[in-house]
Amino acid sequence: MTDDKIRELIDLYRGELSIFPQVMVPKQMAHNNLPPSSKWDILSHTRFMLDEMEIFLNDGEKEKVIMLLGFVQGCLWSLGVYTIVELERHNKFSKEQEKPNLLRRMKTILVG
Repeated sequence: MTDDKIRELIDLYRGELSIFPQVMVPKQMAHNNLPPSSKWDILSHTRFMLDEMEIFLNDGEKEKVIMLLGFVQGCLWSLGVYTIVELERHNKFSKEQEKPNLLRRMKTILVG
């Protein structure tokens, strides 16, 4: 996966998470020794990890970025934001070819 493709995915997921106000889903690192207490904790940590991925990518730590991308995508899948098929498409196609929409899954995230 190219650096540009990784940046595209970071931007895609950041854009999707931007529908949640910072007050509701603050960008914060999760506690390493505690499980998440809510889906909001997972989204907050995901938002934090997207910024970390960009820093690591700029520092040339691509292997670490790929690992974190898998973690972020796993979080989004576990919350019902995306299906596995959609995530596979994200990794293959440019955002012009694949336009996912988090709004259609808001009920799953908020209620589910």
